[in-house]
Amino acid sequence: MTNIWVQLVLGIAVPALLILSAPTRWLGRTAVLWLIFPVIFYIGMILWEVFTRPWNPDLLKNAFYGFMIISPLAIVPWMLACVIGFAIGFGLRRLLRPGSGKSALPVPLPPAPIPPPAPIAPAGSGWRSVHLGFANDGLKIGACEVWTHAWRATGEPSLHLPHPAHPSQTHRYDIYEVGDGLQKARFAAGELSNGVWGFYVAVAERVEVGGVSADGSLRYEHRLGDSSADTLTGWVVLIDVATGQVLADCAAWPSSRITGNADGSLFLLLGLNGFETLFRIDPAARTFRDQGMAGPDQPLSQLSAAVEQARRAPGPLELPYRRISPDGTIRVDLAAVEWRNSQWVHTPRVIEIASGRVVLDLWNTDWDATVEFPGSRRVRLDLRRFHEGGSVSAELDLARGTYRIVSDPAGPEAPLAGIAQGLENAARIAAANSGAGWISRYAAPIKPHPLAAWRAALLILAGAIVAIGGATYLSIPSTPPERTPLSTVPGMKLDLQPSR
Repeated sequence: MTNIWVQLVLGIAVPALLILSAPTRWLGRTAVLWLIFPVIFYIGMILWEVFTRPWNPDLLKNAFYGFMIISPLAIVPWMLACVIGFAIGFGLRRLLRPGSGKSALPVPLPPAPIPPPAPIAPAGSGWRSVHLGFANDGLKIGACEVWTHAWRATGEPSLHLPHPAHPSQTHRYDIYEVGDGLQKARFAAGELSNGVWGFYVAVAERVEVGGVSADGSLRYEHRLGDSSADTLTGWVVLIDVATGQVLADCAAWPSSRITGNADGSLFLLLGLNGFETLFRIDPAARTFRDQGMAGPDQPLSQLSAAVEQARRAPGPLELPYRRISPDGTIRVDLAAVEWRNSQWVHTPRVIEIASGRVVLDLWNTDWDATVEFPGSRRVRLDLRRFHEGGSVSAELDLARGTYRIVSDPAGPEAPLAGIAQGLENAARIAAANSGAGWISRYAAPIKPHPLAAWRAALLILAGAIVAIGGATYLSIPSTPPERTPLSTVPGMKLDLQPSR
């Protein structure tokens, strides 16, 4: 009876441990391999008999008949034990490894490889970004319309703060005042490129910032929330000037901002846990569309519902991160893949929004990426290899159809069609230069072994064989059964002499 309980415990414990320990991307294969393991084990025993014993013509026929007799009796207990074990394993996985399953995505961020979409000044600077737009775009800071007043320099030292859309770039901002009395506003402004201005306000000055569309039909406000340390959270509200109707209130979003475009349209950029959504608003046509997905035009009256829908369902579970360029031309989808227990890689796919063309696809690889947008129709990827090692930075220029390796050693521009091979070569060179030995700059990239993807599965299978062998060993009695001694009838003498 003890051996039966040992077999029962092992039959449930082994699949539970397999589900608990397997990486997320191997869960399906692990479960399938364990379900069909008895068949694999049975076939292995037959092959062992074939190669280690003299050939018996009836071996295969007997093996088939044996399988037909055993399988109807064993399949129900086996499936029941597997289902119970898998259920226990998933339960333990949820308790001991929160965020390791797809149902728990988005996963807890290892530090998140994606900078927050809301531009925030460096900690301790005392300034926060409030606006990025073109000159004469109707910007209001507090009660003052910035572009209709004369700017007065305060004489304070200039500030060096990040570009609102490209935090890696630092620019000079001068401090000005506009208006008088209760309508006076103080801000830091800098021309970041031809006709494009960035604005900061002091954290201590709780002023609201807003503007109007080029045709004057829409007004937007960047409203303030609660203060914490030297930063202020805020959100965007879009209002119809003629009716006063609120077309979109983004208070529920962690990050939101509106910027004006040269063609008179507005961009509404929303961010939630590293997933960005971009709406292009056409005030003259009274329409909007999901610019990030190149969606169709919709009536402006439906914008509020679209904003809420995007917040409730920002993207598929397997795609927790998305970055969109400030000019609305490039989208980078980052898929989270668990390569080892609780070790995640964020693999990029670069897409040209207008055409839907996939410029670079590194999904299902071990490339981990962070994303920046250094200019119009350009994206920079800072990449590292999870297994082979080596870090590479590449800048893709979709306008010119080229890419360039910008990390050390930097390379010349090359056609975008060869970027995947170029990254492989650059990563191999970087790994060799950072470790022992030397490798030719033009050496061919290392190709993974065809069975590399099945290594984990084979290890799991080997572990299962050991577990089954151990269970079989424990089930064999260690002492022979007791035998009843031979007794004789009283008065009878056994004659053990051979007869003549």
